[in-house]
Amino acid sequence: MTSVLMVLANGGPGGMQVAVERLALGLLHQGHDVALAIGDPQPAPKGQLVTTALGHYRSSLLGGPRFAERLHRAVRGMRPAVVHGHGLRLAPQLATLVGHAVCVTCHGLDPATARATASLVRASQVPAISCGEGPRAVLERAGLVSTVLPVGIDPPLSPIDKGATLRSLGLDPALELVVAPVRLSPQKDPCTLVDAVALVEGAALVLYGDGPLRREVEHRIAEHHLEDRCVIAPHRADLRAVLGGASALLLASRYEGHVLVALEAMAAGVPVVSTACTGVVEWAHNDVTAALAPVGDAPGLAQRLQQVLGDARYRSALVAAGLELARGYSTSAMVEAHLTYYDSLVTTRRS
Repeated sequence: MTSVLMVLANGGPGGMQVAVERLALGLLHQGHDVALAIGDPQPAPKGQLVTTALGHYRSSLLGGPRFAERLHRAVRGMRPAVVHGHGLRLAPQLATLVGHAVCVTCHGLDPATARATASLVRASQVPAISCGEGPRAVLERAGLVSTVLPVGIDPPLSPIDKGATLRSLGLDPALELVVAPVRLSPQKDPCTLVDAVALVEGAALVLYGDGPLRREVEHRIAEHHLEDRCVIAPHRADLRAVLGGASALLLASRYEGHVLVALEAMAAGVPVVSTACTGVVEWAHNDVTAALAPVGDAPGLAQRLQQVLGDARYRSALVAAGLELARGYSTSAMVEAHLTYYDSLVTTRRS
């Protein structure tokens, strides 16, 4: 049995948190001991209170000025074989855990700040993991070598009818449901999503999320007079079921790690329309598994969305190729890859 302390740079909903939750629960189901510690005092992933027949998914908040002290206390209490940080800014704190096997995963990195971040991790000498080829390439260009370990997705949920979703939000059920589960932040560029949908008649955009750009997004919706076909909705636990009933997934990200929601859409038979950003182009090929447009190009994104919604043959081809691609990603494969990596860390530390 392997014991692992997962340390999250911050809580709250997001791709990193979902990936950590799946990894932790996957390890638990195999009989390993897992605990979760969160750097910032934000809501943790929903799995933090999960109890299974195999063990407990414990959690604690470590945020604040005494983070390092609390992290050491958590390590002394659990005595894990591996301490796995999620978020590169944790590397200096992990480096203080002398005598323990440690590693840190990059779940996405702004290329504009990559050099400074890579320098921080390199100085810590903490082994780095990347969640996909996009982050690996960004870190490599910044002078940091990392190991790619796969992300995993769960089987799709039974889809919720798009008409029911639209009606529940006060929108016309005859519209095409375009879903964008994104944090309203500069990285996700939500205003470009709104600008794009404004150019596509018959499409309703539902932005599932919140963030610092909420007021800007609300202003953009009003500016385009899109109140009757564009809404911001809170994150929901059954979002994968909502996604499964959608007409398309729409993303306008400026950079990504390895977009779980895009893989989930493909697994559910939903076409993906996205910007061709780092973290997407390395695995989702344009006009094969996704319809891609340049970063920041709202008219281009609108044209690709219109093609997906209006061209049945094109849409079917994307869906078929996406289903095939998504079959290569599973939670079990993610867990096995991480266990192999953990074993190598422990062996190296002992030698």
